[in-house]
Amino acid sequence: MAEIELKLRGSPARLKAVLKRLQQRARKGSAFKKDLRAVYFDTAKDDLHAKGISFRVREEGERFVQTLKQTSAGGDALTRGEWSDRVAAAAPELLNTHSGRKLRQVWKDIRLLPRFRTDIARSGFVISPKAHTEIEVVRDEGNIHAVGRDDGVAAVSEIEIELKKGPRSAIYDLALEIVATAGVQIEPLGKADRGYALLSPGAAIVSVKAESPKARGRDTLAETLRSAARRHFAQFLANMAGALRQDPASIHQMRVSMRRLRAALYGARNLLPEAEYESVRLKLKYLLQSLGAARDWEVLTERLSELEDEEDIESVQRAAGVQKGRALVRAVDAVGSRKNIMAVLEAMRWFEDLPTARHGRKLKVRARDAAGDILSELFDRVRRRGRHFEEQSVGDRHRLRIAGKNLRYNVELYAALYPKRKVERFLDLLKPVQDDLGHLNDVSRARDLLGELAKRSPQKAAAAAVVARLEARVTAADKRARKHVANLRNAKLFW
Repeated sequence: MAEIELKLRGSPARLKAVLKRLQQRARKGSAFKKDLRAVYFDTAKDDLHAKGISFRVREEGERFVQTLKQTSAGGDALTRGEWSDRVAAAAPELLNTHSGRKLRQVWKDIRLLPRFRTDIARSGFVISPKAHTEIEVVRDEGNIHAVGRDDGVAAVSEIEIELKKGPRSAIYDLALEIVATAGVQIEPLGKADRGYALLSPGAAIVSVKAESPKARGRDTLAETLRSAARRHFAQFLANMAGALRQDPASIHQMRVSMRRLRAALYGARNLLPEAEYESVRLKLKYLLQSLGAARDWEVLTERLSELEDEEDIESVQRAAGVQKGRALVRAVDAVGSRKNIMAVLEAMRWFEDLPTARHGRKLKVRARDAAGDILSELFDRVRRRGRHFEEQSVGDRHRLRIAGKNLRYNVELYAALYPKRKVERFLDLLKPVQDDLGHLNDVSRARDLLGELAKRSPQKAAAAAVVARLEARVTAADKRARKHVANLRNAKLFW
């Protein structure tokens, strides 16, 4: 079975106030309080965690419940597989239990060790915001303890909103209500994730990449967009914890997820009411731009590292490093801001609600029937923007680059509807154009950032010299780009 939930974290006082306010709408007789103690098990090398699995035995009053949870293979932001069984004691039972059989399907070696435990005070109730909808609201307070480590403790203070019955949009409606009235944030990590973090406190942050969603021929366009949104927001949220620790790679992956989703939305824009499209587009644009400066300075420092053996570079690198650090701090503030969280929840809710009566029948068309028109319109835009490439300004090339990204991400979204070999041949022509234009854009952006740096620091002459060195490398990329753009404009279409 699947567990559909969203977690929000905040101070104990704020969450207590949230629960008290929502309890006025609780279904009669649904309120409860209980103490939960659980032990999480894994191999000595945490192989289950590496497979996206958590396995625990929890004491609930006088009974014990064994549960296996697995991250959704489809990359859904809210859904996890969950299998539970009553067991006799606080120890795993791997025979004659649903959760035990599921575990043995994915991991044959069943020698498990206790890795960490949780002590949680839980209170909650069920509300029915509208007919045929039930949501369980739970407040958890307590701690996570790493087994065998006295210093391995993490506090828990969160609200879980779990959908028991009804449309997923109901979860977002309730979350938006809570975020609008209380200083809370989305909690991207489950208790198991935080427990494993205690076991390896010095471990490097690993950014989370995600495969591009694939449209299915039997799905409608609305279902395709909704599936893409679920996967891309799952990637966005999965990288949130790393971004809050100022990890540039996590910030980059958050931006990748929103770029891909914005491209999918852009491809279908002609089938959407203009006001709705514009509203969601601006939310996704804000999420991208709030993290943009941190990514720009990260790319600049990477470009500077290519010149590290040249004179005068160290002073510029140090100054750029300072600006990168400041941009990362601003990115952390943006990720945790109420505006950011509201934008995420509002956009997720909009995609989840597709289609509605206001969309007419346009989004109910099969993805297979809509894909050709979408790709043709995007390719025509690339061909137009690629004319007279050698004479184009920096702004014109930037617009061509964006058009190329929109085309590529939509080709990858609808690729499964067409012969694989033909799609790959087309992408072999498109990807070099993106690489060339990306390099040229990096140099252009570096010029702008180094110009800012020269104004703020005493390295004006050194910064100017670095710009000259970077631009000296542009000629070869520019020559390649002319050839690749011409090849793409004459590409044989597969749709």
